[in-house]
Amino acid sequence: MIPAMVRFVGITARACHVPFFCARGRGRRAVSEAVLAVGTAAMLLVGCTPTDVFTPRTSSDVVGAAVPQGGATVAPTTAVDSNLKPITAEQGIGLVANAWLLFVNEYVEPMPHGPLLKAAWRGFEAAAPGPKGPPPEILGAEAQADIDAFELAYLEASAAVPGASPVHSAAAYAAIRGMVKEIGDCHTGFSTPAQVAEANQRQDGTVRFAGIGVRIKRKKGEAAIVSELIAGGSAGKAGIKPGDALAAVEGVDITDLALDDIAARIRGKEGSSVKITIQRPGEKAPRVITVTRVAISENAVESRLVGGDRVAYVRMNGFSTAAQDQAMAAIGALQARATKGVILDLRTNGGGDLNVYLSFLSKFLKDGPFGFETSRKGDRIALGPDGSYVGLKVPLVVLVSDSTASAAEAFSAAVKQYGVAKVVGSQTAGCVGIGSRYGLQDGSAVAVTTRKLSGPKGEELNRVGLKPDEVVEVTREELAAGRDPVLDRAVKLLGA
Repeated sequence: MIPAMVRFVGITARACHVPFFCARGRGRRAVSEAVLAVGTAAMLLVGCTPTDVFTPRTSSDVVGAAVPQGGATVAPTTAVDSNLKPITAEQGIGLVANAWLLFVNEYVEPMPHGPLLKAAWRGFEAAAPGPKGPPPEILGAEAQADIDAFELAYLEASAAVPGASPVHSAAAYAAIRGMVKEIGDCHTGFSTPAQVAEANQRQDGTVRFAGIGVRIKRKKGEAAIVSELIAGGSAGKAGIKPGDALAAVEGVDITDLALDDIAARIRGKEGSSVKITIQRPGEKAPRVITVTRVAISENAVESRLVGGDRVAYVRMNGFSTAAQDQAMAAIGALQARATKGVILDLRTNGGGDLNVYLSFLSKFLKDGPFGFETSRKGDRIALGPDGSYVGLKVPLVVLVSDSTASAAEAFSAAVKQYGVAKVVGSQTAGCVGIGSRYGLQDGSAVAVTTRKLSGPKGEELNRVGLKPDEVVEVTREELAAGRDPVLDRAVKLLGA
């Protein structure tokens, strides 16, 4: 059954693929920030959520890679979501086989089929409905023999639940997520039909999803904390502050959840309320704060004068045409008064359109290469300027963090390499590449990294990240106190 089915679903998926260039950190360093607000959906190419890399990024999504360090998220299965679409076990193995085939055939580097199937079994085993029995014998020599063995074991373990059931959806999705974890690439991921539908609704504006207006971050082994309040959000008015650790949502412990899962729990219908349990620095007892969900439009670019009004500060949250135009307009408007320099803040920039990134970088660099694009076959293309150089008359400092990803990392690497700017902050996400989205037959989808992007010297950025010229970390206590040591250091470097 599997051979014919795999051929059929493979053709179906290929017909649905959409290329994207996005940020994901997720070895591999994690893009460790999420935004729990709702704004205008970005273009498909502008960014992505960590576990659903093809999804258009809005301000309710995780920016770049919101997963634990070292791998993609496979959320623990404690209960089956009754909202999942009921499918049969046979349809479930079809989804798994299709995703497996795409990973093997389309991933930018040759991907051995055996380890992927073993990873799929581990994921499936955690969510399978009945007695698991012995794992399939996967030898890694013949792909057809191994997928046949996997199918047999899969169907036997699923026999406890006959017919169509959400249980089979959950098991199949867990198996696919197991393969995503095995690959461990920030541009490769999986989304359920509901996640795909929500992303589409955000993009076309048919549904308004609301949040509370905070950015959250997490360091390895620590709780998620509020790193920033978003203008127009409701969190600050309700009493939530930067530095607060998130412990529970509606009484459910979220300590072990990925940031995108936390964001999903906090999002909801505009005007509804959500109870957030937080732990504030210096306080022993947690607080439960009720916050009303509101729709928030996050600005693509923010600008002002700092450093005694002698430094232009421009924050760019993504690489889109509108963001590029706004950023250049802001720099132009402030540059006359910014006698000491310009600060370009990319700490919350999760990536962007490849062409926009190249165009924006061309404003600061006359010559290339900016970097290199490499295909699965090993073909390498140099990326360079488009002739739109403008340049700056004053020094430039670029701010980065572990949430700086994809195009923002590539930009920072180029200006650092060619001495155009000093880069200040913390190690970037290590999430740079190009991928494609493939729709599966139940409405879910996988995204697969299909091309590599390297730095101006050909250096690897994906899974590595960029080390700033000056490393400046921000502590939880500094967040709570409203201090920004990274910005302070940049202003000092410019002599303001």
